[in-house]
Amino acid sequence: VALFRALREAAVPFRRAYADDPLDHSVPDQLPSLLIAAGGRPHCSLTQTAGTPAWTIGVDISHPNEQPISVLALTLVDPDGGLVGAWTKEQPRDETARVETVRALLTHCKQKLSTYDSGSPIVVFRDGRIFENEDGNLYRDSLERDVSFFEYRKGGNPQIVRLGTTMMLPSEPLATSLHGTSTMFVTIAPPRANQLARVAKITWRKEWNYLRLTPREVGEILAASATAPGLGPNT
Repeated sequence: VALFRALREAAVPFRRAYADDPLDHSVPDQLPSLLIAAGGRPHCSLTQTAGTPAWTIGVDISHPNEQPISVLALTLVDPDGGLVGAWTKEQPRDETARVETVRALLTHCKQKLSTYDSGSPIVVFRDGRIFENEDGNLYRDSLERDVSFFEYRKGGNPQIVRLGTTMMLPSEPLATSLHGTSTMFVTIAPPRANQLARVAKITWRKEWNYLRLTPREVGEILAASATAPGLGPNT
């Protein structure tokens, strides 16, 4: 309650989900968002490659209901996990990220990056499978930085089971790579306690992985991204 009173007195804008929600329960979940809105940061979640701070970029396509368009979104997150920029652009409706659309968004991203530093490496995660007319190297060419590009597929992946005298599902986050391939699977906490863990598939090509990240390093970057303060109040 004192936090809300101080914010009002300082004219800091904030929003509550409900006007009558119990403050003792709602404030802890809202505190990270309130700090970010006020220009602060609740915590840092460092992303790095070979000891060098690295930026991350997320690429996603959404499809508004009953509309003939798709929306391509690009988000830029700094090495400490703070959301620095987000840009969207409409394109004809399908799952393919059009080259001209991606390049236009990367232009905005490059301009934003130039105000922070001039050469840190970048890790790009494409939500979903990349299509034949897409090019993972487009990001390196457009941003003029060292870039590694990965596909991040959330749906249709096999469940991971621990082998032993009794087979069981892992009770903690787990990443495992397939020997001799550039594919790894990562468990994600289920939305409810009585549900199975969700499993994401991360895959790449040698020519996309310019930073030469190992599966372990990719797993560490994903863990840092999952706890990044700029990606949501529940991290």
